[in-house]
Amino acid sequence: YTEMEDDADCTEDSETITPTAGVSREVSLSLPLSSMSSILSLPSMSSIPFRDYGECYLSNIATFAISPFLGGLALSILVPFYTKEATEKGVSVTQAGLVLGSADFIQILFIPIFGKYQNKPGAHKLFLCGVLTIGAANILFSSLQWIDHMQTFLTLSVVLQIVSSIGEAALLTSLYPFVQKTTSKQFRATVLSVMEASFGIGMTTGPAVGGLLYYYKGFY
Repeated sequence: YTEMEDDADCTEDSETITPTAGVSREVSLSLPLSSMSSILSLPSMSSIPFRDYGECYLSNIATFAISPFLGGLALSILVPFYTKEATEKGVSVTQAGLVLGSADFIQILFIPIFGKYQNKPGAHKLFLCGVLTIGAANILFSSLQWIDHMQTFLTLSVVLQIVSSIGEAALLTSLYPFVQKTTSKQFRATVLSVMEASFGIGMTTGPAVGGLLYYYKGFY
């Protein structure tokens, strides 16, 4: 807006604002002051009471806390017992280490790819596909205990680990735009913090959970 004083092109109507003839910006504005006052008086997001977000806020927190936690858990749960089981099948410790280490390598490759093309399927579909892929790969991984042939065991271990890592990459890539689309600015930083902390907790507790389950239930 420009301040208008003693301009012949300015109307005398106090209810409208029109631009002066000498203004270089090619903007035509004619807005009643009553409408402007009503727009300026709209409440900001920070002034909306917390209770109005209630259920939506809590559901977002739950979704973005549980999903990264389970994703981190799936990555690290094999660490305590896979090497032991693999060596009993004839796999060397080095080969077992490569199977476990391939997860991070695959994520490095696929996270940029999913990040570039995630708008085509959408963050929601990418999120669901990632979760389902991780779950299916981990369930199939447990069936490897019945395979005694070393080469078959090693090959399927690598394949299922790659598939699980692709699912992890899809999950982690979809979370950030998914948060932006489903969470208001007021709570976005909190949800992102909870999401990052949950993934770290999952990675940390995964070996302990895996060791406990292996102790009581075995590989399967």
